[in-house]
Amino acid sequence: MGIDDVFVTTPAPAPAPEPTAAPEPTAAPEPTTAPEPAPSQTPVPAPTPTDPVVPSTPGAVTSENGAGSPGSLSYPVPAGAVYAAPTGSDEAAGTLSAPVKTIAAALSRVADGGTIVLRGGTYHEQVIIPPQKRVTIQPAANESVWLDGAKSVTGWKASGSTWVVDGWTTSLDSSPTYAQGAPDNTTPGWQFVNPAYPMAAHPDQVWVAGTQLREVASAAKVTTGTFFVDDAAKRLVIGTNPTGKSVEASDLTQALSIRSVGTEIRGIGVRRYATSVPQMGTVIAAAADVTLTDVTIRDNSTTGFYSWSPGTTLTRVSLIGNGLLGGGASRADGLTVNDMLSVGNNSEHFNAAPVSGAFKVTRTHDVTVKNSSFTRNNGAGPWFDESVVGLTFTGNNVTGNTGDGLLVELSEHAVVADNVIAQNGAFGLYVLNSGDVDIWNNTFAGNGNRNINIAQDARRPSDPGAPGVDPLAPWIVHDVVMSNNILAKSAGNCLVCVQDFSLRYTGSQMVSSVEGNLYHQATSDAPTWFSAWSRGPVSKDPAVTETLDAFRAATGNDKRSTWVVGADVLAADYTLLPAYATGQASVAVPVPSAIASVSRLPAASATLGALPR
Repeated sequence: MGIDDVFVTTPAPAPAPEPTAAPEPTAAPEPTTAPEPAPSQTPVPAPTPTDPVVPSTPGAVTSENGAGSPGSLSYPVPAGAVYAAPTGSDEAAGTLSAPVKTIAAALSRVADGGTIVLRGGTYHEQVIIPPQKRVTIQPAANESVWLDGAKSVTGWKASGSTWVVDGWTTSLDSSPTYAQGAPDNTTPGWQFVNPAYPMAAHPDQVWVAGTQLREVASAAKVTTGTFFVDDAAKRLVIGTNPTGKSVEASDLTQALSIRSVGTEIRGIGVRRYATSVPQMGTVIAAAADVTLTDVTIRDNSTTGFYSWSPGTTLTRVSLIGNGLLGGGASRADGLTVNDMLSVGNNSEHFNAAPVSGAFKVTRTHDVTVKNSSFTRNNGAGPWFDESVVGLTFTGNNVTGNTGDGLLVELSEHAVVADNVIAQNGAFGLYVLNSGDVDIWNNTFAGNGNRNINIAQDARRPSDPGAPGVDPLAPWIVHDVVMSNNILAKSAGNCLVCVQDFSLRYTGSQMVSSVEGNLYHQATSDAPTWFSAWSRGPVSKDPAVTETLDAFRAATGNDKRSTWVVGADVLAADYTLLPAYATGQASVAVPVPSAIASVSRLPAASATLGALPR
């Protein structure tokens, strides 16, 4: 029996993936072993620059990533499409001349495999797309469509230095973790909520004249630019004068719960939903082969998008200014991300761990992320954690995030190639407890700590048969390759950094090859060492070298690589300055066909860093 009638309500939270098994370790301590005497060879001095240097402003790489603006897109309309319009009537036929008013009504009329066309305007709805209805939802040609979780609030009265409105009955879940009703974690470094931002998990949101206010914990704390939800008195209190201005507040929690295999959402925007942490996302993919194309998801209270289903495809999706996380996925095998823009997420300042920032994926096989930009997020950039097996991360820009740029943690078999990873607040690339990682032709520049950090700790899968434990991911660093990378404006204490804090593996057991790289540091005394290389069980302190020649002699690596101290080697667009570009073939090694087949890099080419954008 088919089911045609669909109702719209606040969906119950879907089963939430568990957070990762253990908190991200703190940054690796500096080695304490005294450096060995340096050989006589000195690094190559940098020529006097004639081109512009790398700018200090994050996000200098420009791109066309992300969704086309709502209202700028046009799609073919098949025969039999059902139309909805904010000015329509849910009793209407759903035709172009007689549209229904709501997406819910359109879903009740559309056939399985059919198309819903939304006329321009705002839809204040929570929509469940049921398993029986595979649909395409799209805007009418060049019409701007937004699903909006906020509504207009009127009737404000002055009350001392604040303004109040009575009758606010919206009560929202402020659970701080993925377990509804549970308190926050207590392990240090593993709480969701930063004590400096205690209201982060409260999903209430208010805007005055389009400017978002900040929630505070009591009416007494309300000042200009802030608000308080008085649940006991059923009252909203704001500190910004609303006279003559629009005031809007979020009262819906989830825009789209997609539970139908093969559904596509395209060309629309989703904004201002009061999604709680346990709900996982304002837009969720809870069925296989869901596709989002040219969708903007922004200004929602916690996570913008989440999938825990196979075959999810995100193409030209923009995740902007969401409170906790731009987006993420777990157990979403075959996840494909192309031309994404993730910017300004974790606007509520949740702690970096267990989750926050641009985009986080766990427990998923065969992930592809290409030609995307992850920039200026508060926290980490892209984070692949706890048994992501088979990652291809190529052609991306990861710039200006406050935490680590790219994390590959507790995972296995990754290709990180042809990316610009620059000016992130911590490590540029952090490979932690992850094996078989190929790091080819990336441009690293000006990251706040080490440009590349490769580390092992004591965590291991405790039970191969336990949920979440993947026998294909042993959580051990092995067979890492670093070739044809540019490591510019290096910070931290080493250029080549390979350490095992579990005291089991040597650097040579963790990293199989380091070759064909260009290393650059602005001054001769920072970083302190050229390399920090694990001694395994011999010592908790790594062996350190002060020069490229000493590293070559100690490990047999980097025989073709070059080392520059002084002026910049990169132009403002992160391409090599001419003085270095002309000689790069004598430094780089040929790109293997396996790397070329999953990236823009031509097979057997010998160039340094990411290809020009």
